[in-house]
Amino acid sequence: MNQPVIVRKFLTATPERVYELFTSSSGLSAWFCDHAVSDVAVGGYVHAKWQDEDGEAWERLGTWTELDPPFTATLTWLGAQPGQAEAEPAPDDDQLADSFRFAIAPQAHGCVVTVLTPLPQTEVPVRADVLLDAIRQGWDLAFAELDMYLQQLDADSHQG
Repeated sequence: MNQPVIVRKFLTATPERVYELFTSSSGLSAWFCDHAVSDVAVGGYVHAKWQDEDGEAWERLGTWTELDPPFTATLTWLGAQPGQAEAEPAPDDDQLADSFRFAIAPQAHGCVVTVLTPLPQTEVPVRADVLLDAIRQGWDLAFAELDMYLQQLDADSHQG
């Protein structure tokens, strides 16, 4: 088994708010992907959709395998074909499942989120350090989106 990639980020939000943003349909759609449907229950499914910078659509289906609000959750991801129906995913022989786990630790003035992501298996050989760098860069970009969203929520709450 591959060692997981570990990424940590301090966020100026409560663990409850961050947990909701990592698990709910509206939370995931606000910062992580273009559109998400998430049935937040152990065994519940997640269907996330993105459109990349080249206009290419891609999707992931997943199942929540662990939920301990507001501290931890684990999601097993599978690939998906664009337009695949939102339904509980089931792995087949052509798909390799991977999972990510996040843990939230309360801190003064916010929380620290730790994300554990395995190095993916690829059809074409790719050096582990290249994959590691790509995963870290991806999480850096995702956390930047999450930071901007949290700042907007904070600004909106001070104006209201």
